[in-house]
Amino acid sequence: MHINNFRIAKKFLEEKLGVFVVGGYISPSHDDYVFRKLGDEAIPIKERVRMCEIVCEKEGWLDVSTWECAQDDFEDFPEVIMHHKIVLSSNFPEFPFELYYVCGSDLAVHSGLGKCRHGIRTICVKRRAETDLLLEKELKRAQKGYFYVVETDYHIPVSSTEIRKRIRNQQPLDDLMDKDASDYLVGLFQAKKLT
Repeated sequence: MHINNFRIAKKFLEEKLGVFVVGGYISPSHDDYVFRKLGDEAIPIKERVRMCEIVCEKEGWLDVSTWECAQDDFEDFPEVIMHHKIVLSSNFPEFPFELYYVCGSDLAVHSGLGKCRHGIRTICVKRRAETDLLLEKELKRAQKGYFYVVETDYHIPVSSTEIRKRIRNQQPLDDLMDKDASDYLVGLFQAKKLT
């Protein structure tokens, strides 16, 4: 699901904005945030990182950043982005670059990313046929060049809620996510049931 958003954002940046994308980071959220949100259905960080690594290994241009999930407490996305910007700037001072935050429309609306209050360039990938008046409002008040909404080309509405529902109902996940990652995830839930 997240990988597809990265692919869509990369395609948009390169084809529509002429931005050369050299890489991307997937940054799994801190356990405090995930367990507060999902309770018993939450997957511990070690396993979430491994699923991300499985998928990123196949992409070649994506990597997993564990900085966010390794902090003592939950760090929100502005702090995570600033961390990566500082690290990249110090490691590659001779290369000017722009960071873009890739997210779904629910997070974009909830966080007010269209207001550009953090100076964060954002690619919001909305699900097909998702009509959200709040998202349209974010887009209208967005600072030019800082907030873009791109519709996913994915035909099935993918969400982590749908993935968990299918696992509970023992339905296949192959149309929603990478097969190796889905096999790993199903194995985790089966092992959890047995314990």
